[in-house]
Amino acid sequence: RLAALLEPGGCLAIKVPSGPAQVTKERWRGRLVPGYEPTVADNLVHVSHFSARSLRLALEESGFVDVEIEPGAPELPAPTGLAAYTSRVLRLSLFRLAALVPRGLYSPLCLNLQAYARVR
Repeated sequence: RLAALLEPGGCLAIKVPSGPAQVTKERWRGRLVPGYEPTVADNLVHVSHFSARSLRLALEESGFVDVEIEPGAPELPAPTGLAAYTSRVLRLSLFRLAALVPRGLYSPLCLNLQAYARVR
């Protein structure tokens, strides 16, 4: 439906969380935070979760071409204390590593997916 809103040749830029990385993140959070129960269905706010492959497929099946997917920049919490600062450093480090490591886009290092595509 999104492709229908754009003119032929129109461009799309979209960022979504990486589904596989979100599952890994929730598992680690469950190990590190006392009392936290990692249940993906309850703790993730997005309706659909994509891997790089499934996002590419969804865009191509929706009428987009020239699909390019790369690690997406993280959301950064306001730097209000040590925990927020540590979270910012960790998120930015993972983002940089996902871009540098071969196949980092397909690894748990990639917390977000940034896709660019064009309507046929």
